[in-house]
Amino acid sequence: MSNIKIETLTAVHIGTGNILQKDCDFVCKKVSGNDVEIGIINPTKILELIGLENIDAWTVAIENGRDTVDFIRQYSPNSAFRDYTSRQIDSYLPCVPRQIKEFIRDGLNRPYIPGSSIKGAIRTAVLSHIIESKDKSNIKIKDTKGRLTARIMENDLFGTDPQRDVFRCVQVGDALFDGYRTAAYNMVNINERISLGYWDKSKQMATEVLPGGAEAIFKMKIVEKKDLYIPNELSSLSELMSTVNEHTIDLLDDEIKIWHAKDIDSDSEEKVEDFISQLKDMKRIAEECREKHACVLRVGHGSGWRFITGAWTECLGGEFMDVVDVARPKNNLYRDYMFPKSRRLEEDCCEPLGFVKLTLKESV
Repeated sequence: MSNIKIETLTAVHIGTGNILQKDCDFVCKKVSGNDVEIGIINPTKILELIGLENIDAWTVAIENGRDTVDFIRQYSPNSAFRDYTSRQIDSYLPCVPRQIKEFIRDGLNRPYIPGSSIKGAIRTAVLSHIIESKDKSNIKIKDTKGRLTARIMENDLFGTDPQRDVFRCVQVGDALFDGYRTAAYNMVNINERISLGYWDKSKQMATEVLPGGAEAIFKMKIVEKKDLYIPNELSSLSELMSTVNEHTIDLLDDEIKIWHAKDIDSDSEEKVEDFISQLKDMKRIAEECREKHACVLRVGHGSGWRFITGAWTECLGGEFMDVVDVARPKNNLYRDYMFPKSRRLEEDCCEPLGFVKLTLKESV
């Protein structure tokens, strides 16, 4: 196994699927000025402070929308914030949230990026890289009934079943970010719309993230399997990282060109320029990774359709619109827009989520 250093270049969100509710799951405390600290409620601690006999009163307080901190102080006036919370989240939100999308944690309450998330993003990059070198006329994405499916292409390139899949050779461990605090960011959209500007705050969502600058070590290995054909992209970890990095550079370059070509309304122009600047920073870091056993990869929530899929279907010509019609709801309504027409990002700095840097360290 080899040690891989992972560093979050931008904030990352790997969700549990849970939406935390104010006063049921978390409480807020003003730190200074408009700064707020969010605390995840520990029910056991609260019951110790208010007494088990008052559990019904607590339930009624939640149902009536009463502030949980005020309720606790009714029974325990001298209690501190950490006396009834299990962990704290730094808030970068414009106001006190009602809901927060929760970040995944292990059994010891440590935030982590699952190995499966890293491996899935790597798989997409390798798939896209191999398809780029193929004769596009040989790419098949429809089954015998005319239904669209990427499985046909994946079976052709990686193997027809789990036992024959070449990615059995790639073993990736979880990246545990022990000692790092998470933060809450407000996520908004850059969205192409006819009558409104590109800057779209209509679908805001408070999201718990692992901020940029967090570092961890995880283990990764490519295992030899004599019964499987191994493509050159998986011949070594160094070759794999080079493949992933070039894929990221290509997608970033495409994204930058897409947004430079757009006629952006004046109210949204500054925000879109900030977003483009962030993309350029990621591309610069990826270019610096060349020949250094390192790569930039994008993982998790908010990565966007082009990064999640690798955007390889865009090379299919007319058949690409068949993909768009399946992927996009309300096809007739959005047919005249670019695809995909929106990008999810953090509100203040227009930071796109999910960019991490992987660096190959020593083998162990």
